[in-house]
Amino acid sequence: MAFASTEFIALCQSQVVLLTQALAAHSTVVYLAEQADNAMGLSLVPLVAYPETDNPWAGLPDGLAPMTPTESTVWVSTETAPTETAPPPVTPAVPAVPLADASSETVATPPLVHPLMHEGVALGMLVSHRPALAWSREDRQRAEQVANTLALAWILDQRGQWLQQQFQQRHLAQATQSETFHDLLHQFRNPLTALQTFGRLLVKRIPADDPNQPIAEGIVRESRRLQDLAQTFDEALAQGDDALQADSPGSLRRGIFGPGATQGGLLLPETATPEATPAPESPLPDSLRWGRSLQRVVGSWVDLVTPLLQSATAIAQDRGLYLVEQLPDDLPGVWMDPKALAEVLSNLLDNALKYAPAGSVIWVVGGLSQVVEGQTFQGLAVGDTGQGIPLADQPRIFERHFRGVRASGDIPGTGLGLAIAQELMEAMGGHLDLISPVPPDYQRALSELMDQTVSHQGPGVCFIAWLAQV
Repeated sequence: MAFASTEFIALCQSQVVLLTQALAAHSTVVYLAEQADNAMGLSLVPLVAYPETDNPWAGLPDGLAPMTPTESTVWVSTETAPTETAPPPVTPAVPAVPLADASSETVATPPLVHPLMHEGVALGMLVSHRPALAWSREDRQRAEQVANTLALAWILDQRGQWLQQQFQQRHLAQATQSETFHDLLHQFRNPLTALQTFGRLLVKRIPADDPNQPIAEGIVRESRRLQDLAQTFDEALAQGDDALQADSPGSLRRGIFGPGATQGGLLLPETATPEATPAPESPLPDSLRWGRSLQRVVGSWVDLVTPLLQSATAIAQDRGLYLVEQLPDDLPGVWMDPKALAEVLSNLLDNALKYAPAGSVIWVVGGLSQVVEGQTFQGLAVGDTGQGIPLADQPRIFERHFRGVRASGDIPGTGLGLAIAQELMEAMGGHLDLISPVPPDYQRALSELMDQTVSHQGPGVCFIAWLAQV
């Protein structure tokens, strides 16, 4: 028989006691159906009896003897057996329960028998015995109400247990996945450490005036970026492990039927109370996808983007692209998290380097300004003269895993870069704007920067990162 929770058993006990006393019955027993040994039908098994007895079959009239779980009590089922992944019970063909012989000296009144039914499925039976008094219509209605209540409670109990099992299986899968991530991260650190060492050796051995010096410095810088990302990944895994531990089956505090992971009820974690939005000078809210608390400090666009441009320049030359920049030295400071903003600008530059065709120009322009609700924002634009982004794709361009028309191309991608960038910008109190195609006045202003021979001039795309000015 399927495991019955202590809460369901307690409900049965209370209902049986109340019914027995209300009917002035000699005894009442709740039987539940279980799969027979031959897996082709169901048999009845006693669950709760009142008054309590070591033998719930004792004292019943001889007419109910066929309910004893023997070969003769099997209910033949016309349905297939339930699978392990679905809780609904088998639908049996309910037999007629033989009543006691009216001439019996021990039983003057047939027992009151009512099946536990739910949506045409027989789940068990409720049997009350009263030796000398006939059952009235009101008695039968009371028994029917109790039987219906127990049938519904049994269905909810079984569904709750099934959901609990599913939760435990998912919890185990997540724990296994976490261990795998920890292993991969550990293995990732070894070649990363070697890469950093090789990069530092190259920087030392290449003369400062050698044109390859920026490339060696870029290797060191990007390896440090990977190290920071690995550290962030490690912190995110630690947060996930803490949450996984807090939501483990043994630590959940409440459920449909009550506390305790082994009680058979559906258990759910307590709902976390959201914290109030912090003040601008305090740590920014945790970003679950970033994995750490962002800190807003005063920083400079120029100081942050210059090292990134050194790496981007080397990649652009290798891909036949032109990279130009216009960054005024006297730009006001902005509120930023340096690591988060570096990730945003790296994503924007990486996208331009990846999608702009050979012969295009990639440009970075600072000094943009706008006022929103009395707050001045400084902007940094990253754009290119490539194919641009279709208007149909633009409303969803910052959605996770959305690539639009680019998904049909041969350039690999996940559709996460812009979504992460927008999320980080919003966490810093800013935002990203998209402009495509680039308006003619932008194009004319950019033409002053493009002193190279440009072989590709498309509609272009421009992303502007806006942050609050100090």
